[in-house]
Amino acid sequence: MIYYKNNATPKRIEWWNSLPEREQNLRICLFEIQKIAIPEQKTLLRYKKSRKEVLSAKATLKQLKLIAKAIKRQIPGYINIEKADDYSVAYLCACCRQGVPAYASYCPNCGQRISM
Repeated sequence: MIYYKNNATPKRIEWWNSLPEREQNLRICLFEIQKIAIPEQKTLLRYKKSRKEVLSAKATLKQLKLIAKAIKRQIPGYINIEKADDYSVAYLCACCRQGVPAYASYCPNCGQRISM
């Protein structure tokens, strides 16, 4: 666990080791964006002099936040699709409660990764 150093509990280390490698990499990338890149850009924004530099830094911040949001959507959660009712063949996303095709791996409305 790269970003916990020596502060991780044994239970947390066991959880981390149980994650797939792809999910570990996504979580590390998300941590680096949220805890390093975004605060760094906010700090640099304070020292920008010209309007062009300020606008460029703000655009970079916006892009980093969008990237962080996209990475969060890639991390599988406990979002499952549910049947609309007992007699229906339609499924609903548990996140946004909109209709989802049964073959989809991502909700077409909110983009959340889903599982059956």
